Amino acid sequence: MKNKNQSIYRAIEELRKMSNAGLIDGDDFLLMFLRLKNQLQPEQSVPSSLTLSDLECYDFQYYVGHIADMDGEGWVNQETAELVLLEYNAGVR
Repeated sequence: MKNKNQSIYRAIEELRKMSNAGLIDGDDFLLMFLRLKNQLQPEQSVPSSLTLSDLECYDFQYYVGHIADMDGEGWVNQETAELVLLEYNAGVR
């Protein structure tokens, strides 16, 4: 699914370039853009409530990069993971 979406994003970018170069008009651009956009697969959503056991854990480090914008790689210790989950479960995004 991810590869299909990446291919569609590339096609949309090429379509934009063609439009900017004047190779296609606005109506054709819009029609093709909407057709491509409708082919995109929805990304898998993250559950609305998570626990520590829902997180990937390796060597006492928890991965929270998919639910929080962290400096570095997204791996944090247990205390920080619990704080991130507390905010996430409270609806802080």
